[in-house]
Amino acid sequence: MTARGPADIGLGLVRFPRPNPVLVGWRWRYELLLGAALAAGWVWAGPLWTVQSVLAVGTVVASVPELRRRAARRAWCVVTPHRVRTACKHAWIHSRTGRIPAVLWTRPVGEGEQLLLWCRPGTTADDLAAAGATLATTCWARGVRVQPHSTRAQLVLLTVVRRQSDRPPDTAA
Repeated sequence: MTARGPADIGLGLVRFPRPNPVLVGWRWRYELLLGAALAAGWVWAGPLWTVQSVLAVGTVVASVPELRRRAARRAWCVVTPHRVRTACKHAWIHSRTGRIPAVLWTRPVGEGEQLLLWCRPGTTADDLAAAGATLATTCWARGVRVQPHSTRAQLVLLTVVRRQSDRPPDTAA
């Protein structure tokens, strides 16, 4: 991505502040909950039961195609926000104080995942659109679509496109 102007040449010199522990916990909430559930099972029911339960659930999910697809789509919803945060750092999409856009939620859609981003002061939907190739590469996707929110300038819908859509394109304009 090229610099947006002479005043923005310092974007590459900004140090990213360390997130506070609450923010780290929020960003890693699914992984922490899974680890806590496994630890609780290990302590409460014992290691043998815990391993057998994980293997049984994994076998059922792997053997039923619809469950496998749903689990994969949900897994991408956990991985993609981490990748988007990494892409924002590498594409210089941050405020002058080093704050990257916050991922408010992620949901699976027909072609991949859709994220709602809250842009910090100094970042816009145009910054994300200009870094589309970097975002797609970092997210291991075919491409990304950036759509500004209809009523709030600080909100952006980012669609990470991983596969062809199952539904016909929207022709209403």
